[in-house]
Amino acid sequence: KGILFTAPSETGKSTQAELWHQLRGAEIINGDRAAVRIEKDRIFAEGIPFSGSSVYCHNRSLPLAAVVYLAQAPVTTIRRLRGYEAFARIWEGCSINTWDREDMASVSESVRRVAETIPVFHMPCRPDETAVLALENALKEVGQ
Repeated sequence: KGILFTAPSETGKSTQAELWHQLRGAEIINGDRAAVRIEKDRIFAEGIPFSGSSVYCHNRSLPLAAVVYLAQAPVTTIRRLRGYEAFARIWEGCSINTWDREDMASVSESVRRVAETIPVFHMPCRPDETAVLALENALKEVGQ
């Protein structure tokens, strides 16, 4: 299953992905961005054909297990987001043609479906194994 890390630039998304890769053998599909595909009642994280500054760029599709909004903090904590909080954190990371009403409506509907279907977490964290452990435990609690 796939985990999408989202946050403002320089927060630690690549660091968290690398920790999962190094400590748990996770495959990094794309180090910069991913696409989300909704197919009937299933949601997938999709590799995209460009990777910016990252060396990771794989044409893979995985069922999406969680979206994790990161922040830097001296102590790692995690909490599940719901409703508008979940929607807003996902929306913040989307690429949207804001001049195109149809695109805005389509993206808004997709974000709503992801926020209602997939666990979304806020994880202020340290750049170490405490973050991996906290997310693992949170995923277990929601059955992922």
